[in-house]
Amino acid sequence: CSDQYAAGATSSSKNGREQQEQQLLQQQQQQQEPSASNLSFLAVGDVSKIGRGKHTTRAVTLIELPFGGFMADSPGFNQPTLDRVSSTELAGLFPEFATAMEQQGGCRFADCMHLAEPGCAVTQADLERYEHYVKFLAEIKAREEYDVRVMQLAKQRREGAMKVVTGRGGVARYEARLDSKRHRTTSRKRIKQALWDDK
Repeated sequence: CSDQYAAGATSSSKNGREQQEQQLLQQQQQQQEPSASNLSFLAVGDVSKIGRGKHTTRAVTLIELPFGGFMADSPGFNQPTLDRVSSTELAGLFPEFATAMEQQGGCRFADCMHLAEPGCAVTQADLERYEHYVKFLAEIKAREEYDVRVMQLAKQRREGAMKVVTGRGGVARYEARLDSKRHRTTSRKRIKQALWDDK
């Protein structure tokens, strides 16, 4: 009787292992990148009271688009932003720019922003996504200018009405902070230049 029980236990454990392996294979197949023709497995939630969709994504997936490229579907990903991209890094996110620069021997200037600089290889090439680059660059520059203004205002609030001036020998002293140009008189040189500009 014990031999039969042992034989039954080994056969049931083999069946259990096979079932687990089959379940793992099915899960792996479901987690593979979906093709454009097989998008029916994506979960869709109800529409909320304000007319927006509810999140149903639980894992990050890349969806291959029929016209080329991929779309990322990740939990909590509502709208793509360029908050962590600087204006100098943006051109690196457009691989066709690097190809155009290789073909034409690079841009004339090392810090070329690919807008209206003379000798720019990117503006000379007819690139499909160039308009998107210009739009994104304008958004990033506006954000960077805003960030600089916020930082300057925060510095002024932190320092208050006094500023620290370091004198000879490293001796620090406090002076009243004056608004620039409000307490200054215009120099004679600037007045004369203004007169010449008016003529």
